[in-house]
Amino acid sequence: MDDLIRKQIDELRAYAADRRGELAKLINDAANTIEVLSEKLYTLSDTMVKMTASLEHWLWENHRDKFALISLGHTEELTEDMWENYIEWCKTDEGKEYLEGGKYYHEPI
Repeated sequence: MDDLIRKQIDELRAYAADRRGELAKLINDAANTIEVLSEKLYTLSDTMVKMTASLEHWLWENHRDKFALISLGHTEELTEDMWENYIEWCKTDEGKEYLEGGKYYHEPI
């Protein structure tokens, strides 16, 4: 009987060691994935454009379809017509609220 119990205990210990090994591998894989994603996010943040509060708001409201591209550095998406409309909007009461001194103003992020 003692031999049977010892054998079962040894089997359970071996099983637990295998599971610990598998768990350690999963944790290591997750850490590597996090590291890779962190590097990609850092690279992505380097390419993003800093926008003023006014431009950010105006683009979001008027050209939402181009907002992400422009945020990621594709400034070629900003046409002369868009710039002119943005400048005109900045002169309105709403636009002034997003400029320095306005209640919605914030430093570029």
